[in-house]
Amino acid sequence: MDIEDRTRPAQNQVSAFTHCISDDPAVDALQLTSREREVAVAVCRGLANKQIGHELDITLSTVNNHVAAILHKLGCRNRVDVVIRLGHLHTK
Repeated sequence: MDIEDRTRPAQNQVSAFTHCISDDPAVDALQLTSREREVAVAVCRGLANKQIGHELDITLSTVNNHVAAILHKLGCRNRVDVVIRLGHLHTK
C-alpha cells in the first residue's frame, strides 16, 4: 500500500468537508464574502497563503487580508481555530 492509498480516506474527508462548508447556511450566518469562503476552504485544505494566492490567482497581500478578515469574523486566533470552528458548524 503506497502513501496515496493510505491518505486517500483523509483526502476524501477533507474534500467532503470543504464542499459542505462552501454551501453551508450556517457559514452564511458568519457573513463571509464569496472570496473569503474560497480562502477559508483553502485554509481548511491546509494550503499556505502563497499556495492559496496561486490557486485563486490573487496576490499574497490579498490572501493575507482575506485570512485576517476570516479570523476576525470567526473570532479565531489562528488557522487551526478556523478549521475547528467551521468543522463545528458543519457537524451541527
